[in-house]
Amino acid sequence: MGRKGKLWTNQYIIIISLTLVMFSAFYMITAGFPVYVSTISDNPTIAGTMTTTLMVASLITRFFASVIIQKVNMKLLLIVSLLYFLGTIALTFVNDSIGFLIFIRALQGIGFCMLTNLVFTISSNIVPKSRLGEGIVFFAMSTSVGTTLGPLIAISYLANYSFQSMMMLTLGLMSFSFVCSFFTKNTGKKEQDHPQATNNEPFYKYMFDKRVLLPSILVSLNYMTIAGTVNFMRERDWCWWKDFTVLYHTRNCNGDRSVFLWENF
Repeated sequence: MGRKGKLWTNQYIIIISLTLVMFSAFYMITAGFPVYVSTISDNPTIAGTMTTTLMVASLITRFFASVIIQKVNMKLLLIVSLLYFLGTIALTFVNDSIGFLIFIRALQGIGFCMLTNLVFTISSNIVPKSRLGEGIVFFAMSTSVGTTLGPLIAISYLANYSFQSMMMLTLGLMSFSFVCSFFTKNTGKKEQDHPQATNNEPFYKYMFDKRVLLPSILVSLNYMTIAGTVNFMRERDWCWWKDFTVLYHTRNCNGDRSVFLWENF
């Protein structure tokens, strides 16, 4: 029986740490934005518009992200994408108008889409083939932990501090990920000794892999189920922690309508 390759290398630990902190920071912003918007607009619908803008921008970018990743140095692209996302966070201090904040959410959707594609690709490339399943599981766990911790930290933080100070905190967390990106290595596959034949397929065929169609449909159906459950729970008149909720509650104890705090992305 051959020896398995080493999983917990320095590169693997760096990408796990980078991803955990990055996801935590992003979902702090995702959970905190609706709360902040409700205080300046008194219109919960605006929060939904921002979420929709984020998701649409991310969805459109995802069609092109895989093509860009194959053409550009991954380490360089990771550094640039993190710097870009840091810029979008900094822009939130410039103006607090609704239109400008919606624009910022669109920019963040583009940036986070690139970042998620990059970290998933890099992690799969640095994991030994003999331990690919185990490596992907631990990496996915880091994204799940970040997705869980982000909203929890944000909502608890906003109960006592301002949105601007929370954005400063997320700026610091993303800066940590930015520093970590300098210690990653480019994991793009080396060119083969014999050049491959030129691919004359149309761009839209090259961009989309038919093999992922069935898994994509299954994931879509799964998220439709989750969305339906969330919307049902949203209608329940639960009352947690005096005047705000942690997850899916939309009314406070005084009967006033509050913000839908959890966003699926």
